Amino acid sequence: MFRQGRHGLGLGLVFLGAGISWSRSPCFACAPRGNAGPFPSVSVQVVTYNRPSLLLEALLQIEAQDYPTPLEVLILDDSDTSSEKDVLRFAANSRHDIQYRFLSERLTIGEKRNLAAESTSAEFICTWDDDDIYTVDRVRLQAEFLSGNRRCNCVAIERRFFYWLNEDVLRGCEDVQFLPLENTLCFRRRWFEAGRRFAAGSLNEGLGLLRGPTGVKHPGRLGILPISAEELPFLYIKHSGSMTGTGKEPYAKQGAEISLLPLVRACHLGRFPDLPSRTNHSRILRAVRELLRDLISGDLDDLRATGDAIKAARYLEALTGVRPQDESLQGLLDGIGELQAALVTG
Repeated sequence: MFRQGRHGLGLGLVFLGAGISWSRSPCFACAPRGNAGPFPSVSVQVVTYNRPSLLLEALLQIEAQDYPTPLEVLILDDSDTSSEKDVLRFAANSRHDIQYRFLSERLTIGEKRNLAAESTSAEFICTWDDDDIYTVDRVRLQAEFLSGNRRCNCVAIERRFFYWLNEDVLRGCEDVQFLPLENTLCFRRRWFEAGRRFAAGSLNEGLGLLRGPTGVKHPGRLGILPISAEELPFLYIKHSGSMTGTGKEPYAKQGAEISLLPLVRACHLGRFPDLPSRTNHSRILRAVRELLRDLISGDLDDLRATGDAIKAARYLEALTGVRPQDESLQGLLDGIGELQAALVTG
């Protein structure tokens, strides 16, 4: 039903029959809870190897998190050379408690994740990979999810948006979402201490969290629950060392799908961090915004050609999550055009 044309998101052509429903109010992801009470302590844990510049970019992202209280940031680094001086220089001006540990011997990713999780007294543990790009509300939304759901021991983010560095393209995700993605987890420390462990390898180490005395269990039976890309999108950066995900045809070639809506809305609402222009992550975010702008441009041309104000109104509401005030065709087209331009100009 959501097949697209030659270009664009194709949303203006499908909403008349389909309609849209949102699982949360549009403002949920951008405003803290009114009656949240004391916020739990969170340890954000970064394991890294020979990527000093990406490590500092990850710290910039963590610094931009809107969590109301300071975070503990634990870094385990088994690189060839230490980044301690650069990290301590950054930590001197940070609002968070940044702790750096240089390891003298090479460990697997699973071993480093286990060592980090064993080194904190925080209530919640949040895994964070240095090469991926998260929204500024990631930690808060996952902590709120855990705090508000007693049967949840661990919350993972749905993987949907893969940016392939070697091709500079954005792809969807075709692989099975059954397994929790290790770089998206936020879990209770006491659950981990009760016998959970990452597998002692460097590929799919999250499988270890599913293992018990009787074998591998379904994540839901262990209280590992997903948070959808609609509520919490992120960019998984695929490079030569990445092993997760197969990826669909690039969006720019296949015409995008309705599944791109969370990414458009997150960019429109400023949920991704504002990073220094020369950073690797900043370049990727700009490339993604330019792709989304071009896809919307194709839809805008179609809407101008059809002259259908109802389609234009539903399209603009789908992009922003807010019902348009100006329901004239020209006003709606202007609104879509302004959003399209703002994706890149900010």
